[in-house]
Amino acid sequence: MLVGTLYDGTASIELRWPGRVSIPGLKVGEHIEVEGTAGMQGDVLTIINPLYRIIASENM
Repeated sequence: MLVGTLYDGTASIELRWPGRVSIPGLKVGEHIEVEGTAGMQGDVLTIINPLYRIIASENM
């Protein structure tokens, strides 16, 4: 399972993609927009299989 953390400067949410080990074009520091249903997995706010869109690179 591929797991990442999205942080917007105020809070973070864990993103999980079951069955994936990587996503082409998605890397650490990439600016993305995600869409999905958030829920608690234990004490962690999580979106499973979020839709995503890469919007910019960190070094713009």
